[in-house]
This record gives sequence, structure tokens and C-alpha cells, in this order.
Amino acid sequence: MALLSFVISLALPRLEQLYLRFVFWLDQDRVEREIAGLGARAYLEGKTLRLATWPLPPSTPGALGQPPPQPELGEPVRLTLPEGWRVVVEPPILFRPDGACSGGSVAIESGEVRRSFRLDAPRCRLK
Repeated sequence: MALLSFVISLALPRLEQLYLRFVFWLDQDRVEREIAGLGARAYLEGKTLRLATWPLPPSTPGALGQPPPQPELGEPVRLTLPEGWRVVVEPPILFRPDGACSGGSVAIESGEVRRSFRLDAPRCRLK
């Protein structure tokens, strides 16, 4: 009985870590699929969509050292992100109704974990 208790005490922390990694992977995969589907969404909705950094940084537009506000092109995309996650997009990427996009780099951040990839114009496929 004591041996069984010892083995269980060693295995439980590892199972929890494995579970947390699995949940993280599922969340990351869902966010990537949402980004990958933006071209089709723009086509189906018949409008230009703009993917930019989300959630927005805590800076105020027009504050000292900030660039002046630019006219926004396209409807902003608000991704469904798990709490504490962020998507950084440089420069903002436009998805047009004809299926083309402007291209750029995307990084998905969660705590200390960061997954980066490029979306190359004109089709912006995730690789």
C-alpha cells in the first residue's frame, strides 16, 4: 500500500503538467484556426477585415510619443482569446472579400510562451 501511495504521489504532478500542456495546445490551435479562417470569413461576409494586435496595448492614442491616429481600413477583428493571451500583429493585416490579404507577422503570446509565424500575401496561409 505504501509503495502504491509513493508511485501515485510521483505521478500526479506530472499528470497535471501534461493536462495543462494539452489544454494550452488546444487553445493555441483554436486561435490559429480562427486566424486561418479570416480570408474565408471576409469572402463570406463580403467585407474587408483588419487583423491587428489584440487586445490593444494599454497606451492612449495621441499620447506623447505615440503616432497620430490613422484612418482605419476594414472592420476590426476581435479574436476569441483565453484569459491572459495576446495576439501581436505587425503591420495590421487586411483580409479582402476577394480572398487576398496584405500579409504580415503574427505572434500568439501566453505568459512566457510565444508562437510566431508569417502570413505571406496574397493568400496568407498558416504554415
